[in-house]
Amino acid sequence: MQLFGRSRELHALAESFADSARGNGRLVIITGGPGSGKTQLVHEFLTTLNRTSAHILTGTVSSAERDQPLGLVRQLLRNAEAECAISHHPLPAAGSPAENRRPWDPGPDALPGSPGEGAAEALLHLTHDDRPLVVAVDDAHAMDAASLRTIVHLLRRSRSRRVLVVCATSGHFGEIRSAAHTELLRQPHRRVRLAPLSEASVGELLAAQAGRPLPDSVRSAYHRATAGSPLLVHAL
Repeated sequence: MQLFGRSRELHALAESFADSARGNGRLVIITGGPGSGKTQLVHEFLTTLNRTSAHILTGTVSSAERDQPLGLVRQLLRNAEAECAISHHPLPAAGSPAENRRPWDPGPDALPGSPGEGAAEALLHLTHDDRPLVVAVDDAHAMDAASLRTIVHLLRRSRSRRVLVVCATSGHFGEIRSAAHTELLRQPHRRVRLAPLSEASVGELLAAQAGRPLPDSVRSAYHRATAGSPLLVHAL
């Protein structure tokens, strides 16, 4: 789906990436209700990075995996392993003994109850070639506690490194009361909130789908019926 009415949000992400690429680690938290376009916004932003040298790691969290320790981290480390294979720089194992484990396996040192330092250090290895690292997490509100501890450690270790972490969350991230989420929110971050689309943006979306501008009355009717939800506009 084409992105409409999100130029300001894309600009905020681009600014954060530019800042992180100068060696200032950054965290951006994207908030918005279901169907507000968070996944699409992240996808569009990452597409703009294709012309840069950035390492890009993505992970999507499922609520069904909330009780599976390090489910997200394993996704990220598998992606990191693939990045290293392309660049011919082996990813160090995220724990010891390394000889008994695949490089992306976090190992016993990263089990629940530990901060996942080994996994975070393995991710940081991608910054050793001076290329920026972007870690994008969709549905971060459903992240398991062990993965969150790893992300927090990554953020703490990357404040003077070329690292950008983007977390897209459904609803209000601050309403989640776990200690791990509270700790993540304590990290310096930039909040990007996706508000409903304006009537003008709904009109642009409709015109793109119809292949021609539609009457103002149609635009207004769609905006009222969908409350500016991109998902509902597309569905109708």
